[in-house]
Amino acid sequence: MSKLTKFNEIQEARLKLKEKEMQEAADREDFKLTATSIDSLPKKIKKCCKK
Repeated sequence: MSKLTKFNEIQEARLKLKEKEMQEAADREDFKLTATSIDSLPKKIKKCCKK
């Protein structure tokens, strides 16, 4: 295997890992938002949520 091919494979693996980490971070943020109590939101937002 050439050094260039090996380098490209390593770069691709790093990219996939970074994408996975970013997706996991986004999922954690989504969970935080869904776990937020409506009572802790500003009054302006509560109005639209309590229909």
